[in-house]
Amino acid sequence: EQERGSANPFDPLLHRIDAEIRRAQEFHLALSILGVTVDNFKDLGTQWGWGAIPQRLDALGSYLTTRKKPADMLLRYGRDRFLLVMPGRGKADARTFSLSVDPAETIPDLQTSVEIATYPEDGSSAFELLCRLA
Repeated sequence: EQERGSANPFDPLLHRIDAEIRRAQEFHLALSILGVTVDNFKDLGTQWGWGAIPQRLDALGSYLTTRKKPADMLLRYGRDRFLLVMPGRGKADARTFSLSVDPAETIPDLQTSVEIATYPEDGSSAFELLCRLA
C-alpha cells in the first residue's frame, strides 16, 4: 500500500524551518523568524480591487528580499503573511532588524505588522515558533 501524501499544505514549510533549527542546534546558534503580516489585506482588495492584491504582495516580497541577508530565507505563509527565517540572529538582532522594516515607504497604502519568534527561547520546533507568531 502506498503512503498518502500530506494533507497539510504547510508541511514543506515546516520541514524547511525545522531543518534550519537543526542546523542552529548543531552549531549552537540562535534562529529568529519574523512574521510580516499585511494588516489591511481586505481593505486593499476593496480599495484597489482584488486583482491588485498579488501585485502588492509581490512588491512586499521584493522589498523584504532586498533587506534580508544572503543566509536568510524568505517564505510565503498563508494569504497575507511572509516569514523571514534568520539563522544566527537572536531576538535582539531580529528586533533591531524589524525596526528597519517599513514597506509602506515604497508600497502605497500597505499596512504591516511584524512579530518575532526565536529559537531556543520561544520554542524548539517550527510548529512551536510559528504558534508564537499567531
